[in-house]
Amino acid sequence: MLNTEVSDAICFQLTTCNPATEWIQTHHTTTSDRRCDDLRICNLILEYQTVAPDVDVNRECTNLTQCTNTQYDIIKATPTSDRECIEVELVSLFTEFVEFSTPPTASTVGPINTTVAPEPDRRRRDAAAVQLYEALVGEYLEAVAAEAGTFFASLGS
Repeated sequence: MLNTEVSDAICFQLTTCNPATEWIQTHHTTTSDRRCDDLRICNLILEYQTVAPDVDVNRECTNLTQCTNTQYDIIKATPTSDRECIEVELVSLFTEFVEFSTPPTASTVGPINTTVAPEPDRRRRDAAAVQLYEALVGEYLEAVAAEAGTFFASLGS
C-alpha cells in the first residue's frame, strides 16, 4: 500500500535467502518480495559443476564424459572438471599377444604409446597401460589354457 492521507504504508521484512542452500531467483521490487529457490546439487557420479553458485546465480551441472570400452580415463573427473578419455589400441595389442608362442613380456611388447606427453599425464597413461597389459595377459593365458584343455581332451577321445 502507498502512503496516503487516508492510510499509512504497511511494510514487510524481505525474505532472506540462505546462501549455503539457496539463490535469489527473483529480486525484490518496491511492491514485491524476493523469491529464493534451492541451489541445484550436481550428481557427482554423472555430472560435474560448470557454473559455481552465487547470490543470484544457480549452480549449473554438465554430464560427465563417459569413456567407451575402447577408452580409459587419462584424467579423472573432479566435482568441477570433466574426465578426459583416450583411445586404447586393443586390437593391435591383442594381435601382438596372439602371435607369441609364449606369454609376452614387457620387453617383447614394447611401448604401448610412443607419444611423448607431459610427465603427469605420461605417468597416468603408463599406469593405465600396465593395467591393460596385465588384463590382456590374463585373457591370453586363459585362452591358451582353454585351447590346451581342448587339445588334451581330443587326445583322450
